[in-house]
Amino acid sequence: MDEKTTFDPAAAGWRPNQPGAGGYEDRIGPTWKKPGADGRWRYGFLAMAHHINIQGVVHGGMLLSFADDSLGQTVWRAVNKRPCATISLNGNFVGPAKLGDWVEAETEIVRHGRAMIFCQARLYVGERTVFNADGIWKLLGVD
Repeated sequence: MDEKTTFDPAAAGWRPNQPGAGGYEDRIGPTWKKPGADGRWRYGFLAMAHHINIQGVVHGGMLLSFADDSLGQTVWRAVNKRPCATISLNGNFVGPAKLGDWVEAETEIVRHGRAMIFCQARLYVGERTVFNADGIWKLLGVD
């Protein structure tokens, strides 16, 4: 962990998200998951040096990638772990996340059709929103 890091996800009961997935997941991680009291999964990541851009804040691409990953897993669980894919993802940058910040994703399925799932995410640090996203996922193999 970075020298500025004070939060330890593992000590707080978080589990590594998609350990050993390889590829892109390894590049943007580590990311973490934890079942919430309401039964919904929570996702988080600790802003580390490799997430920071030249301006000294978490790169927007990291926030968008994390939103995509968190929403994708939410949808995947909602469709009983059947294959699905992002077909649209829109995001709005609301505020910065900084080195050492714990960034969490709050996700929600807005509408679940036969083949299309509409969802949204809010990424936040503490009570402060840093990014909002809405997306559409397609259940693969269903027309």
